[in-house]
Amino acid sequence: MFQTLHVMFEEHYRELSTAIDVIAEQIRSLNIATPGTYAEIIPLCSIKDVSGVPNGWEDDPHSRRRTRNRRAHRALDLPARGKSRR
Repeated sequence: MFQTLHVMFEEHYRELSTAIDVIAEQIRSLNIATPGTYAEIIPLCSIKDVSGVPNGWEDDPHSRRRTRNRRAHRALDLPARGKSRR
C-alpha cells in the first residue's frame, strides 16, 4: 500500500511541478514578475489561509455526524453500531 501511494504522490508532484513551471513561464511572457515567496502569493489567493488548528469536534463534519447518530440511537433506543442488544 505504501509503495502504491508513494508512486501516486510522486506522479502528482511531477505533474504539479511541470504545471507550475508552465504557468510561471506564461506569466513571465507577459512581462510580469511571478510571485516567488509565500508572502507574495497570499494576497493573490482566493482561498484565505487559516491560522492554528481547528477544534476537531466542532469543525469536523464527520464528528458532527457521529454525534447526531449516537443521539438518534439513544433517542430511538437502538444499539450502537457494532454492539448487539442483550
